[in-house]
Amino acid sequence: MRDTARQLMALCAALLVVSALLAVATAWHTGWERWPFIGPENLAGILRQSATFLVLSVGMTLVIISGGIDLSVGSVMALGSVLVALALRGGASVPLAVAAGVGGATVCGLVNGVVSVKGRIPSFIVTLGMMLVARALAFVIAGGETIYVGSESAAVRSLPLILPAVVVLLGWVVLDRTRFGRGLYAVGGNAEAARLSGLRVDALRIGAFAICGATAGLAAVIHWARSGTGSNLTGANAELDAIAAAVIGGTSIVGGEGHVLGTLLGVLLMSVLRNGLVLFELSDELQRLVIGIVIVVAVFIDRLRARGRTHS
Repeated sequence: MRDTARQLMALCAALLVVSALLAVATAWHTGWERWPFIGPENLAGILRQSATFLVLSVGMTLVIISGGIDLSVGSVMALGSVLVALALRGGASVPLAVAAGVGGATVCGLVNGVVSVKGRIPSFIVTLGMMLVARALAFVIAGGETIYVGSESAAVRSLPLILPAVVVLLGWVVLDRTRFGRGLYAVGGNAEAARLSGLRVDALRIGAFAICGATAGLAAVIHWARSGTGSNLTGANAELDAIAAAVIGGTSIVGGEGHVLGTLLGVLLMSVLRNGLVLFELSDELQRLVIGIVIVVAVFIDRLRARGRTHS
């Protein structure tokens, strides 16, 4: 608990330092005439852009804690967005369309879990396959087109604010206050020891993948609520951002350690950094270069932490 508190405090400090540096640097970049980074519209934009990213990252955190990885969340999100849009275009109510998108995404997560766990196939391989399959399905059922259905009601427009808060709260409760969450930590830390202690290791891991699929579906709902569209292009490379946010937030890439609040701070740190790069008008290629370096450094720090725990 003390180590977790120290990690969260360090992340908060890093977020504040990076934000302060970007505020000064972007003001210098614009000639000190204005401070674009700390403008209300820009800060609100960072929070809006973090919504989808955060929901995906919470689901990814659960999977990584259990000792797995899910490379398919971006594609599953695309499939979910197409299912929501098609349901609405077909005359379904909003709750039914949301259920279709989240339900379809949950099934994808469940398939990932069952095939990986029961088939004894590394989750990296299984979810890589699902990444290709889900995006191909999204392309086929959407006819290769972006489906425009609109999202005009006030209740729908509030979803990008409500859903991330609900998902973070539920993720925290699941991991910190339930037997299922404690089981995920045990399985990720030492699966054989967890099995010998009576835990249903396979069910726990499959459950983590199913939840990750569900959060990808909720991310699809947020995407639709913001854009009014469903497309097979939705969520491109989102899986890399979700993994990076979880690891930056203190989730060990080898499993057994992590916290939803850390993931939240990791998402904010990544979003702030990306926003600063945009304000500097860097090209997409340079932005990817910087984010890629951040991911590698985060994994390297995670491995150093793991070695320190081993030797202590």
